Amino acid sequence: MVQCITLHSRKATVYIETHGVTETILLRMEFRLINIIMTIFTDKTNFIYVFLSLLGMYVNFNSLKKLLNTESPIHHIYAIVTSMIFPVFHLYVFNFGTIPFFNIDISDNIPLYYISFGLSFISLLPYIAARRPYR
Repeated sequence: MVQCITLHSRKATVYIETHGVTETILLRMEFRLINIIMTIFTDKTNFIYVFLSLLGMYVNFNSLKKLLNTESPIHHIYAIVTSMIFPVFHLYVFNFGTIPFFNIDISDNIPLYYISFGLSFISLLPYIAARRPYR
């Protein structure tokens, strides 16, 4: 049974009672993921980048759904090429540290740096979701 949890900036001390004996366990918690998620909502650049990326994924899903609805292999190739635009964009941002077309430097913005890498993988989900019913 946990009796007391003391949180410090990067450490958590947990007092656990087992069979009448109290043991102290020192846990190190890195709150990097929580900090990255919180900076999405506090920094305008991060919020706009994530919002436009999610909006682009929605538009991409609708276009992929229409392309994959046909039997033509050319339309399926177009769907694959269309679905690769967003991951390539996010990997460009991750690799070079600038948002193209707006020329915004993100080399000092560490959360946005990692968000762009995560969004490069998530950007392929619209193709997966649009392709699934037509297998």
